[in-house]
Parts: sequence; C-alpha cells; structure tokens
Amino acid sequence: MTTSFSEEINYCRHVFNEKILKLLEETGVDSLSIILNGKYLLYHSKMVYVKYVRNNELGKNELVYFVKRVEKPREDRVSVVGYTLAEEIMSKELYGINLGIPFGWNDCKITIDQDMSLLIVETGIYSLTRELACLENFSTLDKISVSLVDTTNNKPFELENDEKLKTLIRSFRERAYKNFSSVVFCRLSNKFISRFYYGQNSFYKILYSFIPVFIYYPHLYNPIFDNPDTSIKHLQLYKLAVEKNRVSGKPDGLHAYMLTHEEICRACGMTHFMRFTPSFFYELLVGLLNPSLDTFPSVNNKIFVKPDVVDSSLGNKLPRCYSRINYIFELQKCNENKDDPVSQRKFDILRQYIEKDSLYYCCERNLKNLFNYGPNVIDPPKITVDTVYAYLQEMRLL
Repeated sequence: MTTSFSEEINYCRHVFNEKILKLLEETGVDSLSIILNGKYLLYHSKMVYVKYVRNNELGKNELVYFVKRVEKPREDRVSVVGYTLAEEIMSKELYGINLGIPFGWNDCKITIDQDMSLLIVETGIYSLTRELACLENFSTLDKISVSLVDTTNNKPFELENDEKLKTLIRSFRERAYKNFSSVVFCRLSNKFISRFYYGQNSFYKILYSFIPVFIYYPHLYNPIFDNPDTSIKHLQLYKLAVEKNRVSGKPDGLHAYMLTHEEICRACGMTHFMRFTPSFFYELLVGLLNPSLDTFPSVNNKIFVKPDVVDSSLGNKLPRCYSRINYIFELQKCNENKDDPVSQRKFDILRQYIEKDSLYYCCERNLKNLFNYGPNVIDPPKITVDTVYAYLQEMRLL
C-alpha cells in the first residue's frame, strides 16, 4: 500500500515535532527562534519561535510555534509552520535544482544552541550542498562521493560533477553572503551583534570604538571563511585582526575579531578617517571581495532605487531597489501585460526609479547609523553622503 505525499508530510511533521519536543524538554529552554537552511524562519515578516507548553487535558507537553505581538495576547500561534518545516525537510530540491537523491527525515540536521536560544535546522539537500560548498578542489573533481547512503544498495551516493551540480554550488555560495547577513545583522533580533558588546566584552561598548570585523558562527555557512574561493588570510586587514587578537565571544561558538575604526581605515589604505557599523562594514567587505555581486556595494554595480515620493499606493508594496538585471526583467514583464491595469501602474512607477551605483546607495542608507558608533568628536564639521562616498572610494583590500 502506497502512501500519499500529504500522508508523508503529516508523518514527517509528527516525527519532527516529537524530536524537537524531546530536545526542548531535555534542555529546559524557554523558547527558541528558528533558523532554517541558513535563514531565520519568518511568518508574515515576523520571526517564528518554538516552545513547549503543558496540555493539562491530555496530561502531556505539546510543541507550539508562535510569533510575538506588541498588543495582548502577546503571542499568536501559527500551527501551519509545522507543515512548512515538514515540506522543506522532505524536499529534494534546493533553489529549484534536484540532484536525484531521495532525501528523507533522517538526513535532516537539528541543532539546539541554548546559549543563543536558537533551533537550527538544515534539510538533507541543504546540508549536503553546504558540505560540497566547503570543498577546496570541488571544481576539479569529476565525481564526488558524499556522506549520504543509498538505501537501495547500501552504498554511498556518488554524484557526477556536472553543470547542474556546479550551478547549485555557485548559487549556494552567492546566496550565502545575503543569508549570513540576514541572520547576524537581523533587524528583528540583535542577539548576534549584542554578544560582542555585553558581559565580559562590555569594554568594547565604550563609545563603540571597536566593531566586529570577521564574525564566525559554526552553525552558519560563512562565505568569507568557508568558501575556499574567498581567501582572506593574505589581507592586511585580516593579518592585523589576528595580530591584535581581540577576540570577543566564545572560540567554539559565536566569536569575532574586534578592531577600531582607525585600524580599519589604515589597514584598508584610506587617507581619511571614518566610522563604520558592523553591518555596514560587512557589506563593504563583501563588495570588495566580490565586486561582481550586484547585491553588495560597488561603484561598478548599478541599481535602480525607488524615489522617496511615489504617487500610487502600489508603490509602497514594491521593493526599495532592484539590481539592473531584475529591473529590466520587471519592466519587460509589465510591458508584456500592458493590458492589465495593475501591471501598467507598476510599469509607470518603475520608470520613476533612479539609477545609482550601489556604493552610493549604501552610503545613503547607512549615513545616520554611522553616528551611533565611535566618538563623534573626531568627525569633520559636516559629514554628508558625498563625503562618506568619497572616503570609501579609497578603500582597498591590501
């Protein structure tokens, strides 16, 4: 008797929930936010949490997924998240690519970080892709033997290193820059960056004269450290960080090197002093390491930015900016549907977008935040976007 896909999903949800419930009961943690495949799990743009509660009627504990509310009640249960997780766990695809491996429940990796109050879930396909993305000689291999076992013949899977697999790894590595940023610098939760400034690390908070420059967390794929194509050990900035050895955090967990704003400027060959925020510096570092990534700041990357004033209410629902490729794609899509009034309104709004280079746009977005880090008495009399933009064009990874 064969089972339907919905039955498989229900069974997976049951097994997953029971597994998580047992782990939560053993650790006794209050509630955990969830990282799924390298990104925070969100529900209608709100962070999803999980905890266990006592069901007095059934006389046992049960697992609850919820989002937090400002008003009472303080929590909204979102039971649909259990099905979402089960569907992801059972998925054989990542970024639309199927490697032909029948991933199952047992291939899913679950980690609970009590210190960070995190439930970290990696599906089978994601975990395997992360493993391959760390291989130094990946591009030179014809076949790759992976750690998964084919249950039909009880032998390890051997993958052809074809264009499909190379596309998957390339996409994974490129997306990892944004994924890492979306977790570590998440605006909904400051649990990562705050760890570098509180407790035994409170010295670094004095006037925010230090910022974390190389951040590492073992439960996340870090494209700066884990991508063998990105070599940073020869950089003057990295050598200085190692030399100063100001490590904030736990060596076996979340930790980072801390440098002053002046040390960063000097190590990057800048003749002018300026300040950074942790997220601003990360964007700049990635942009310098990978100038071809159009989602990070570079004078060579052009983006299209929505104007401050948009006449149509539809404009409030559109993204703040598009890369050049995505902008052209959206224009073409609207033009193909020009008989549709909504598409026509969107087309009219898109034509109002302003072309800028991504470095200038990054300066605009971060200008006000820069005044929260470091002593402002050493700033020039007036700091403008153009000032910061001019300073950053001197920045080099030496």
